[in-house]
Amino acid sequence: MKNMCLQSLYLVRPKQYPDSHAMARSSGAIDVLNNAVVCDSLSEALSDCRLVIAASARSRSVSWPTTTAPEAAQKLINSGMQAPVALVFGREDRGLNNEELDLCNFMVQLPANPEFSSLNIAAAVQ
Repeated sequence: MKNMCLQSLYLVRPKQYPDSHAMARSSGAIDVLNNAVVCDSLSEALSDCRLVIAASARSRSVSWPTTTAPEAAQKLINSGMQAPVALVFGREDRGLNNEELDLCNFMVQLPANPEFSSLNIAAAVQ
């Protein structure tokens, strides 16, 4: 996150927080973990956001408004000048469900092997 100039980390119902393994692997970004905001729901985490973009590697049978990764970056930069924005990543094992996607303005589909589309969060942010 930090090497992409992202600062605010919101965690929704994390399995374990704080986590000593995450702290040990933070590679100089311990401040991001120490300042993380823990929320009970995704809607709570997104409550003050003007623009929310979901990242997904899966195609969906129900269509959400989509954008490309470069367009998403530009939208986030432009809107972020005026109000908080969010980039939402799902769980590594199953991503975001439809109800979570309904809370987002756009979905950006990250290109990946369709037979193994799960991305590590670090790879997805990059």
